[in-house]
Amino acid sequence: MLVPISWLEEYTKVPENIEEFAEKMIMSGSNIEGWEVFGENIKGVKVGKVVEITPHPNADKLVVCKVDVGENKPVNVITGAPNVFTGAFIPCALPGARIPGPLHGKPKKEEGEVVEAGEVRGVLSEGILCSAHELGFPDKVIPLVHREGLFVLNGAFESLTPGEDLVKALKLKDKVVEFEITPNRPDCLSIRGMALEAKATFKGQLLKQPV
Repeated sequence: MLVPISWLEEYTKVPENIEEFAEKMIMSGSNIEGWEVFGENIKGVKVGKVVEITPHPNADKLVVCKVDVGENKPVNVITGAPNVFTGAFIPCALPGARIPGPLHGKPKKEEGEVVEAGEVRGVLSEGILCSAHELGFPDKVIPLVHREGLFVLNGAFESLTPGEDLVKALKLKDKVVEFEITPNRPDCLSIRGMALEAKATFKGQLLKQPV
């Protein structure tokens, strides 16, 4: 089970150092498979709004999107994703941005991928519209509707503005710990349960009652 530290901190105080947190939770009997700082390899990705879609002149399965990224004029981005539509809010990585990847089926790099502009069948693409996989989300946390195609943000968030930094807008940067929950601890199969476990481990107090 993946547990964002920020969610636990809504209920009880835990150490800022993720290694200290993990070590003490293990000593108290929790099984931890690993941890990471999610979002640290997402840099320069913006919230984009698709304002126009036209067929690619040289490729039947591609379209050219004009995307509002908060600049003076929309940028051209080419995609073959089947779920793109006018009005969609989608993560847009412009040249120089970094994403976890992988890109276009290439092997995943530990340091992530730097996005570049380039021509696709004779038409300039000034960046990419991102899928959830390209942003580093594992399959087990991606809703089925987002596993194929682009990561469409409409409906998932109350308000987004074209040009916003994606990590800040979606609060993506967080320490995430993966717990292995054994059959004898069904009480830990929720943030509520893990908050109570963390409270007991660090001899703290509840900041609010888990519900």
